[in-house]
Amino acid sequence: MFKYLIFALNILLFMACSSDNSGKISTSSGYDVKIHGNANPTKVKPGDYVYFLVDILNDKDELIQSLRNAPETPVIQLPSDDQNMIKSNPVMEALSLVGVGDSLSVFIPRDSIPTRSPLMENTEYVKYNIVVLETIDQATYAQRLETSKLEEQEKMVAIKASEGEKAERGLELLNQLNAGALDNDIIIDSTGLKYVILKEGQGPIAKSGQMVETSYYGFLRNGNSFDNSYKRGMSYPVQLGTNGVIRGWEIGLSKLNSGTEALFIIPYELGYGEAGSPPLIPEKSELIFYIEVGEIFY
Repeated sequence: MFKYLIFALNILLFMACSSDNSGKISTSSGYDVKIHGNANPTKVKPGDYVYFLVDILNDKDELIQSLRNAPETPVIQLPSDDQNMIKSNPVMEALSLVGVGDSLSVFIPRDSIPTRSPLMENTEYVKYNIVVLETIDQATYAQRLETSKLEEQEKMVAIKASEGEKAERGLELLNQLNAGALDNDIIIDSTGLKYVILKEGQGPIAKSGQMVETSYYGFLRNGNSFDNSYKRGMSYPVQLGTNGVIRGWEIGLSKLNSGTEALFIIPYELGYGEAGSPPLIPEKSELIFYIEVGEIFY
């Protein structure tokens, strides 16, 4: 989910820093870092796992992405001294300068990021604003990971067990749609997307750049199901504004907030086009999705 956030997380560079008049320091690998709060004398140790908050901004200080409210707090390990240093990582390099409770900014030229979000294209650099929350050793992390793994397995089992119930719900709505029972509830967007709000959510509407957790059941008009997320036991994350899903989803999700249940009626022009997506989705297929929106975050 966070593939655009942190890259090359297996690297640590020993620091040799110089300062300039702006209050920034330049690391030995050439990245600028500015430490805002550096009151903790105990620095992150090699081999420790570091939990942190992070906001990513462009060169105009406009927010690109934030993981302050993400379901999982970002964590990376600073490699031990004896690990092979292949290449530098500016985030790890900067984290090695600070301790728990400290905050800092890391300035990374756009072209230095090998796998970047499309939202990073129109900026000279990206700025990672970081606050260090916690550091733990490898044994504690392994124990925490095992507990989390068991919890995720239980969650997956529960989601998979709900597949039949969600299929029934989706088919019931499809039958109501085909019978005209939902005609008065259908909202028609100017793009041709039709949708029905089945349950109102809470909070702000999802917007471009945000990550939206979704669960869905997809049908054709004849009742045939071509895909659903419940069978995989996990939600399906969508980052709006990156063209990672069909156009109908981009438009529809941008009208919903967390906790919403909705029905999307997507014309083929906003779906898989004239060709469809054989063998499950024929040409010029209208798509019906029963959608549940989970968390929304940057």
